[in-house]
Amino acid sequence: MKKTAILLGFLIVILLACDLDFNDSSGDGNESDEDNASDTCIVGQDKFLWKPISESDRMLVILHSYSGGAVVQYGDNSETGDNRGASNGYCSTIRFDMPGASYGTDIIISAGTRQCYVANGTNRVESCQPVPELNTSEGCPSGTKDCGNGRCIPDANYCEVWCNDPDENTTVPDIYQKTTARFMQGDTLSSGTPSDSLTDNCSSSQYLLEAVCLSTAEAPSHQMRSCGQYYYCSNGACVLNSTLSIGLTCQDNDGNNLESASSAVQINFGANGPENTVEKFDACLNTTHIKEAVCINETAAPELQVFECPGLGTCEEGRCIVPDIS
Repeated sequence: MKKTAILLGFLIVILLACDLDFNDSSGDGNESDEDNASDTCIVGQDKFLWKPISESDRMLVILHSYSGGAVVQYGDNSETGDNRGASNGYCSTIRFDMPGASYGTDIIISAGTRQCYVANGTNRVESCQPVPELNTSEGCPSGTKDCGNGRCIPDANYCEVWCNDPDENTTVPDIYQKTTARFMQGDTLSSGTPSDSLTDNCSSSQYLLEAVCLSTAEAPSHQMRSCGQYYYCSNGACVLNSTLSIGLTCQDNDGNNLESASSAVQINFGANGPENTVEKFDACLNTTHIKEAVCINETAAPELQVFECPGLGTCEEGRCIVPDIS
């Protein structure tokens, strides 16, 4: 009888201990967030859970559906968790070596393809919070770095930033087409995402605010551009005035001034902007005569006509040098 009583007492102690373990859910607020592999997950669904104390081992567990595992960045340290696969409707169940509180504050989690932020590792977090932008009075949170452009990005990312103006180096001059200049940031030049953008728009009927990149490391800015004589600004681009019958036009850039080295040009004013079709340049025939580029009429191609330099002048580098004899 004495041995039976001892055995019964021992069983009661074991049952009480098990009951305490099953009912202890401090720090997580939910006993069924993990290890229920029967639930189906949807990859790419926006589901995230930071659970500072798990039921099974009392350590941190992260659950998400972004595909892949998770890396926790805290202070100057990082830890890659052990991905146990799908559970309870989440596609990834990642276990870590310490309780959530041990990771401190300002924690960055690389969860699959997402970056999530946890302000305090002690607290349960049930959604992926964005990494906060730089607070200039406090600096970047732990686990992030300031890349010099006013934003905090995770330490694991590169700092490449660049400005892209799509009409800067095209066959159509930039004021004759509407585009958007973007300031890019990301791991590589090909996978960056727009963070700042400016689009061409009209300041008035004659002036365009053109979005330009002043440097590759600065966000785009607007510069005022004139549309010119035969164009007007409409919907962010300089447009040819169709009410004018322009066609080919000859312009003498120095007005037949023999003492100026210049040119005369025939211009075709089209939808993509003025295009020089024929251009002639002033040149010396000899030391006393100049071949001056002139417009015979308003539409004809320019020609070179020979003139003698006036006032005992000499021709040098396409212009007449006339001595001052006063």
